Amino acid sequence: MKIVHFLAILAFIFTSCSPANSDITDVLQRNVQASNDEDISAYMVTLHPDSPSYTTTETFMRQLNNYYDLNYQLESASVIESSEDEASVSFVLVTRLVSGPAFRDNRVTATMTLRKYNGEWRIYNQVVSNIEYLP
Repeated sequence: MKIVHFLAILAFIFTSCSPANSDITDVLQRNVQASNDEDISAYMVTLHPDSPSYTTTETFMRQLNNYYDLNYQLESASVIESSEDEASVSFVLVTRLVSGPAFRDNRVTATMTLRKYNGEWRIYNQVVSNIEYLP
């Protein structure tokens, strides 16, 4: 029985930490870093150009950065499922105001869809399941 548990744990570790999964979650890390750096070009490189919100996201991020200095922290990210060309990632992101007008610090729980573009994972879509406003 102990060997079954050991093998199950090994399978979980290798599945969770596989190079493919780290390539997928790395995109989220780069996206958050670009947000913190307010680097729109680096931010946009993490997005899939065919995403329905690609153009509006660029405009929104430029406006957001003009008014706010925010700090983003990716608390967790785990691949739910992935195929050769599409992946789903569950994540939790905390956003806090550094400076700017009134803003409610928050913790967002969401699922992101990533698709490959020229062989690289890119963020295609996101669905928010919960927003928790922080004190």
